[in-house]
Amino acid sequence: MGTSQANPATGVNPSDPSSPELSLPNGKAGGAISWHVVGNFRLFKNEIDVAYYQDLIKKAATINTDDLFADRSSIPDTYYDDNTGSYTVFNEGTGTYSDSENYVSPKRWRIALTYDAGGGGQCEWIIDGESKGSGSCKDFIVEVEGPKHEIAVRVAGGTQSVTQKIVIQDILVAAIGDSWMAGEGNPDVTHVGHIGLFTKRAAQWLGRNCHRSLYSWPVLSAIQLASNHPQASVTLLDYACTGATIDKGILGTHLGAKEEETFRSQPPIARFGSDTFGSEPEATDAIYLEQRKRSQIDKLKTDLQAGKGRRPDVVLVSIGGNDVGFVKIVVKTEILNEEPCSKDPNHPNQDGQFAEKLKRLTNDLDRVRQEIVKLAPDADVFLSTYPSPLRLNADQFCDDPTAHSSGKTREFGGLVDFFVKGITAEEAKCASEQIVTPLNEALRRFAKNHQGEKWRVIDTDGLKGHGYCAPNPQVQTGAWFNTLKDAHQRCGSMRGSMHPNLFGHLFYVEHAYPIINTAVTRRLTER
Repeated sequence: MGTSQANPATGVNPSDPSSPELSLPNGKAGGAISWHVVGNFRLFKNEIDVAYYQDLIKKAATINTDDLFADRSSIPDTYYDDNTGSYTVFNEGTGTYSDSENYVSPKRWRIALTYDAGGGGQCEWIIDGESKGSGSCKDFIVEVEGPKHEIAVRVAGGTQSVTQKIVIQDILVAAIGDSWMAGEGNPDVTHVGHIGLFTKRAAQWLGRNCHRSLYSWPVLSAIQLASNHPQASVTLLDYACTGATIDKGILGTHLGAKEEETFRSQPPIARFGSDTFGSEPEATDAIYLEQRKRSQIDKLKTDLQAGKGRRPDVVLVSIGGNDVGFVKIVVKTEILNEEPCSKDPNHPNQDGQFAEKLKRLTNDLDRVRQEIVKLAPDADVFLSTYPSPLRLNADQFCDDPTAHSSGKTREFGGLVDFFVKGITAEEAKCASEQIVTPLNEALRRFAKNHQGEKWRVIDTDGLKGHGYCAPNPQVQTGAWFNTLKDAHQRCGSMRGSMHPNLFGHLFYVEHAYPIINTAVTRRLTER
């Protein structure tokens, strides 16, 4: 390999740590001036909210989720507008959406400056030749417009100054997908009270019709990126929606989850059939209903146009599970006593039918790829596989044929127990090996076939355990998937059962973040 040369557009030499404009991942700008972007995960309006999720990632091993969720009574303020389904910055002073402060394509940042040799004294800070006055030599905060600046500093009363050039970069991450990406089963504010009876508080979500949660792995991964790249900002566009398929959700209309008001009005037996499998709610708000009709690709396209045609750097994709009926098969096996390996020719996972669905999935994934190429031709694309919720550990499958007696589903004083059949080890093994495994193999093949276009797979094969039947779902060593009881208690419905709980999403972060970060670091140094 030859010697790296400075980028002619920025003057940055990625292999030279002393390069004056190099934005280093460890937060050091070189010389005596250090700096970082304040609030560099741009989805949140308040830094204290970012700190909460950063702390959650750091302390995953010691978290008790019951205590964690009990502490949250409101959703943090973000730049996502659930009524319009868009991400933007609203200027409260003018009452308009400001292009100069557009969420998708940032023009302004706040940065914190520290002069290492200034001690605890006062320094005069000069940005691009303009004095910003005297202030602390440590963490002096100033707002700047544009990405490239020359910073000068001198200790108050002194004559010598130190100059440093900086470049602020923004990484745009887009996420499209289904319930496993959205964070289904992990509401931002948990349900309190019995379902339909004496409900004290309904579950609340960042994206209420999509059950999109800030506890999801795309959000947590983006926060981790921002934490480890303090001299860059991270902008997230997350459109994942529970129940989404390629035709209904990614590329076409999908209204999402059933509204809780409609759900609670139904008798328990009706909820099993409708709420679990994606019936679409009634809506009265015309704007809200209209945005719900738009596909995820269409919403991404609209937000990118608002951002002056900006292109995503990273695209996260989780799709295929609903297309082949994975979640329906698993949940119906537990609830409705259907055999996952039934020989019934009309059964959704009968051999010929399932094979045909996998074949169609490959073709449909290519349609998604073509749309991504149009909107993000140079993006690094990461396609996620699905871990099985039916493994107790690497060697054993869940053997839970009488789930009602185990207490894993108990709710309504035993009413739900009457309908829940449970899953045998044989059924769990069949569903895992004949449904999940072929699905993941198809996803891996697709990503491999398009690796020349920067497609990679986020492989979840490392999660062969921690299934829904594992003990202690409130702690990291226990279950990483929601049981029916978990879903009822946290969401007020059964929709989130068999989906990753918080620890399942933290597992995704553990496996997804390193390969995403490699791509992001490359981009930061090559620009």
